[in-house]
Amino acid sequence: NSKFHVQTSESGMHSDLYLNTDYIISDVPLVEAIVKDVFVKELNSREIKPDWIITYPPFGLAIAYALARQIGAKLGYVDKGLCNFDIKNGEKVIVVSDDIYYG
Repeated sequence: NSKFHVQTSESGMHSDLYLNTDYIISDVPLVEAIVKDVFVKELNSREIKPDWIITYPPFGLAIAYALARQIGAKLGYVDKGLCNFDIKNGEKVIVVSDDIYYG
């Protein structure tokens, strides 16, 4: 019920709620806690054990790195069409994107 209102410059969309994800992503302990409390817990409940966490810069990297580190998976990223990973047949992959930032 606030009087706060936002209109994005990129899309022109309107919202009564705004979350600046730059602050979240720049707080490493907070990212670690979110990944542990949300993503790791969800993967464990579904008994999913990926071999790879794949992402792209800039904002997917923080979450993907934290997730890969916490679950012991390899980390790969795509940057300007270049891939720094070699996924083998049968390996499980999770792709992390930043839909909050990019929509």
